[in-house]
Amino acid sequence: MIAARSVYGYFPAVLMMMAGCGGSKTISVSTEYDFLLGLDTAEIEAPNPQFVRPAFAEIGDTAYWGIYQHAPSVVTFRDVYVGEGGEITFSIGILPGAWEHAGDGVRFEISVMTDTQPEITLYSRYIDPKSTPEHRAWLPEKIALETVQNTTAAFIFKTWPGADSQSNDNNSDWAVWGNPLLTSSGRTIAIQPARNHNVLLITADTLRADYLGCYGNEWIDTPTLDFMAKNGILFENCLAASSTTLPSHATILTSLPPYQHGVINNNYRLAGKAPRLPQILREKGYTTGAAISVYHLLNDISGLGAWFDWYEHVDWQGENGTYEVLTRAGAVTTRAAIDWLEAHSSRPFFLWVHYYDPHSPYRAEGEYHRRYYSGDPRSPEHRSMENVLFHQKLPSSSFNWIKPYTDVEYFRKEYGAEISYMDFQISRLLFTLEQLGLEKNTLVVFTSDHGENLGDHEIYFDHWTMYNSDVHVPLILYQPGTLPQGRRISDPVAHMDIAPTILDILGEADNFLAKKVFEGISLRPLWEKGTLPERILTSDGLLYTAMAGRDGRLKVIWELRDAAYHDRFHLELDRVWVLDLETDPQEKNPVACFYWEDEEACPDYRTRVKAAAQEITGEDEEIVQDVKLLKTMEMARQRASRKRIPKEEEFRSWFEKGTDGVFLREEYKTIPDFIPRVLKIMGVMRERVSPPPLTEKLRDVLDITELEDDQLISNPLFGSQLRDALQGLDYVR
Repeated sequence: MIAARSVYGYFPAVLMMMAGCGGSKTISVSTEYDFLLGLDTAEIEAPNPQFVRPAFAEIGDTAYWGIYQHAPSVVTFRDVYVGEGGEITFSIGILPGAWEHAGDGVRFEISVMTDTQPEITLYSRYIDPKSTPEHRAWLPEKIALETVQNTTAAFIFKTWPGADSQSNDNNSDWAVWGNPLLTSSGRTIAIQPARNHNVLLITADTLRADYLGCYGNEWIDTPTLDFMAKNGILFENCLAASSTTLPSHATILTSLPPYQHGVINNNYRLAGKAPRLPQILREKGYTTGAAISVYHLLNDISGLGAWFDWYEHVDWQGENGTYEVLTRAGAVTTRAAIDWLEAHSSRPFFLWVHYYDPHSPYRAEGEYHRRYYSGDPRSPEHRSMENVLFHQKLPSSSFNWIKPYTDVEYFRKEYGAEISYMDFQISRLLFTLEQLGLEKNTLVVFTSDHGENLGDHEIYFDHWTMYNSDVHVPLILYQPGTLPQGRRISDPVAHMDIAPTILDILGEADNFLAKKVFEGISLRPLWEKGTLPERILTSDGLLYTAMAGRDGRLKVIWELRDAAYHDRFHLELDRVWVLDLETDPQEKNPVACFYWEDEEACPDYRTRVKAAAQEITGEDEEIVQDVKLLKTMEMARQRASRKRIPKEEEFRSWFEKGTDGVFLREEYKTIPDFIPRVLKIMGVMRERVSPPPLTEKLRDVLDITELEDDQLISNPLFGSQLRDALQGLDYVR
């Protein structure tokens, strides 16, 4: 195949344009079939079908996403198109846990058949790592499809225990096909001349801004995102809605903060009636799609899939209904998104693509592994992991991926390698837009849900704080010919501004539903006029445990109630930190710390919480604990909403009492506007910790007489009919 040159790099594809009827064009694109993506619909024959599933498998020093296919089993992929010059690339291996006690090895086979051709064997190889040391690694393979081209075929993957199909010793035949992929050329698709205005929203999981080249990182390769920033708009200070995946994504789609849309952790579900960006766009004639990479964004868990015509995801459940595979490779998500783009390029679309790759455990796939790290990360000479602490409430097995390593730098480097892998996947999406002639007609928005602590603030490999390591995220807008090039904007912006900005660029700034419900604002004035109205942005912590508020320079972190992370972190009730981001961007030297003294009932409050929890009883202990947590959170929220904002002199007096840990640095005592600014931020946070129920926003917006799958349609209706009907609706706060 010919490598097509793109501004994003070289890719295996052939790109040709030919005139067609009615102004349409035909382009020739690469045929790529990802067998891992096709596993959801493949036919499986096995004594235990649950033992055929996706897997992220480490064999030797390399890990691949692939298909775990315990022998004996047969997996048939039907209706696979093969163009010209086709080949299948893959690796085979047996998981290390079976090497010492495996039976008599595994035979891997691939066969093919078409409507006109009987089944023929394309590949067969027997490996036995127990007796053959050379087989204790991934074994790369390639099959040329010389006899199959320009047709649709069925490919059959087989694993047999032993050297042939007669063996029945399958005790530990843990066979894996690593990254099986079919590519060919010559496939043509018809496209219409691009006249549509489209949106491609890309979100990365667990990506902190300072690990991208365009945000100042000097050792991680992120050429695609750097290209977008150089030729688009980069926002230097974007504040995440939360430090957790689902709450932030719910905010990105609804332009509401977590404490208002009600999704305050990953196991919460967005109310079906909550208005959101894909709803507005679908009502305007857009086709809407999403490709996600982690199970807690699944619609039946998150509720985010409402108003998407297509919501493609990891969907591999065991016999008991639990998810056997919780995440999937970025390459698989990319392939699903590309297939959808090719099928829907003729009409306006909104496509959301989510990548999970930078998330822990940090283990970059294939050639990306150890891209930035040399040496032995397990060497006893390293001492940097000796003082690393973790969440004491988690089982010890949760840290098995950490235990073998002694160098903390290894994890930072692997995290960076995963980011580079994701950057390449994004380049595939942009190249597809280029192939389809949609580059100038598609607004590309890139952000992440939250960051990650990699030793920052003595927190390792997790995200739960209100520090910038958790809530400072990238935000890049890219659309050549429509948006300015190379603009860097330092003004603080937020996740909730993304949806209004998209609508404004699409010409829908006056959308009735958005103007009534969305909390964010369009960022267009920043690149057209250089200004936005002065405002205070907030980020909501999990389960009413914390909140951050910031204006242009100052940041206030409010710890709402008791929380223990591990022995080094015991958070006192209502402790508040003040940070100066201009002089201390790493947030290592707070300028003030105090306790929000609104009452003398702190011990009494704890007593009341304990008494309320003791009143909750039941036979199911798990349910009891959940209800107790909800009760505790509700009491914390109510108490926080009643906080009193002190007068300036009273506030100054808090620093004179000599209470342990309370301080205000001398140089800030004489800054005229310092204390008024802190008090203003405190006031905004107090209001936002307990916002009005969503029903208050919706009273004059939604016509409850028109329902679509229990979702309210955004037709304005005023008067008592709507008000009366809303009384019976069960809304999330």
